[in-house]
Amino acid sequence: RAGARSGWGVGVVCGSGLNCVGLGPDGSIERFPSLAELSGDFTPGGSWLGVRALGLALRSRDGRGGPTALAELVPAHFGLPDPEAVLAAVYTGTLDYGRLFELARVCLDAAAAGDAPAAGAVALLADEVVAMAAAIIGRLGVEGDKVEVVLGGGLFDSTYGAFSAQVEAGVLMVAPGARFRRLEAPPVLGAALLGLDALGAPDEAESRLRSAAPMTDLPAAG
Repeated sequence: RAGARSGWGVGVVCGSGLNCVGLGPDGSIERFPSLAELSGDFTPGGSWLGVRALGLALRSRDGRGGPTALAELVPAHFGLPDPEAVLAAVYTGTLDYGRLFELARVCLDAAAAGDAPAAGAVALLADEVVAMAAAIIGRLGVEGDKVEVVLGGGLFDSTYGAFSAQVEAGVLMVAPGARFRRLEAPPVLGAALLGLDALGAPDEAESRLRSAAPMTDLPAAG
């Protein structure tokens, strides 16, 4: 509701976690539990990507994976000598497990610099975003409509444009008329707008509220 100018559409948030919700033109709502692996989310957001970055760094060192800049970038992020030291610090509790989520940005930066393993991990995450958005679009039955897809969350702020491009291209395969918007306002705007809807407030009230809420139309993928 916050990002869709039509008042309906699909919202995707990809930050430390990943979720997707849809509001149909008839008022129907579709969503996911989004409880990570427990609810079948294969690559649940930046938290997954951060842990994956450590895994790729370790695999490059032990021979299971190919060379990657993450082998140096991951330990450097924590001021440690090597990936094994990061693993040991997490295992012993010296380094909080949640801090691994910081590595999502490290992985995105490595991908932007041309690191193939990092780019592969980001591509897997983009595939999951597409799967969720496509499923919601299908459940709403709006594949043939000009559905607005609102993208929010820190990972869409990355300088690695291939992530957003892959998401947009994948969604367009399901809904060719999809329009993408980048929400830059606080998500609470949506709650405020729904409140105005419930009160039957005039359009002017929504316009005043939105005037403080920037929203960016994204160029077509490709």
